[in-house]
Amino acid sequence: MPNEIVGWLFLLICAAVPAGLTTYVVLRFQRWQKCKPDRIGGLIATIPDFEPVLRFDQADKYASLAMDPDTNQFAVILVSGSYRVFHFSQLVAVEIERDGTKLELTNRGSQLMGAAVGGALLGPVGLLLGGLSGSKRHEQTVKNIALKIFTNDLHEPVIRVTFFNHLAGCKPNTPEVRMAVATLEQWYGRFRTILAAQSEPFQPQPYTDEPRAPGRGRGLLSSGA
Repeated sequence: MPNEIVGWLFLLICAAVPAGLTTYVVLRFQRWQKCKPDRIGGLIATIPDFEPVLRFDQADKYASLAMDPDTNQFAVILVSGSYRVFHFSQLVAVEIERDGTKLELTNRGSQLMGAAVGGALLGPVGLLLGGLSGSKRHEQTVKNIALKIFTNDLHEPVIRVTFFNHLAGCKPNTPEVRMAVATLEQWYGRFRTILAAQSEPFQPQPYTDEPRAPGRGRGLLSSGA
C-alpha cells in the first residue's frame, strides 16, 4: 500500500512539474511582451511626413498598422525595422479573412462582396458564425482573424494584418474574439471609406526585375534605419 501511494505521488509530481513550468514560461513571456520597449513606435517616428493618429498592434508585436488621415497615408511597420507606406489612392481592395477563408471583400468603387443577408451586413459575431456557411448557421472555433489589404504595388500587392490568433481556437462568443472582431471592423470601415472615395480606376506601379534600391519609396518595403 505505501508503495502504491509513493507511485501515485510520483505520477502527480511528474504531471505537475511540466504544467507548472509551462505556466511560468507563458507568464514570463507575457510580462516581457508588456515591458519591452515600443520599438515600432520608434520606427514610426522615423518615417518622413507621417504622423499617424490611428494605430493597431498585432498581439505578437511583430507588426503594426498605422494611419495618418491628414496626409492621406497608411503604413505597415514591422518590428524587424522595415515599413511600407501607401497613399490612400494606392488602395485597391480590403478583405476580412477567418481561418484562411474570405468572409467579406470591398474593392474600389465600394463594391461589396461576401457574407451578407438581405443586402445588410452581418454583425461582428454573426459574420463569424454565418460567414462560412451562408444561411446555414453553425458555430465553430475561431483560430485566426485577419485583414487583407490590396494595393497597386506589383512587387508585393497583398498585406495581411492579424487581429486574432489562437492555435487551439476559441468560440466566436468569447470576449477575446468579440474584442478582436470589433477592432477589425473599425479598421475595415476606415478602408471601406477610403475606397468609396476613390472613383477613378487604379494605376498599377510599373514592375521591374531590377533590384530595388535601399531607402523609403512609396508603397515599397523600406528600411526604417
